[in-house]
Amino acid sequence: MIKVWIDMRPLLPMNRMNAASIAKTANRFDSLLTLEWGSVIINVKSMLGLLSQSSFGDGKVLLTADGLDEEEAVRAIESIFTP
Repeated sequence: MIKVWIDMRPLLPMNRMNAASIAKTANRFDSLLTLEWGSVIINVKSMLGLLSQSSFGDGKVLLTADGLDEEEAVRAIESIFTP
């Protein structure tokens, strides 16, 4: 299991295109991928989950990856948020 903090501010406010890009990238991997902040945990592979959040707090969220391809998955998701 890998846990890393990422800064979502480059893609906020979350819109349909950003959510689709994140979910499409996440769905390439078998690992379970979640975003967590406060008491909220969402599945990164769910476009609706990403869009359902009206706020991602200050934009700093914990990305968790668990599975055989977790390292590659984390790198791919992190690259989306890097300007």
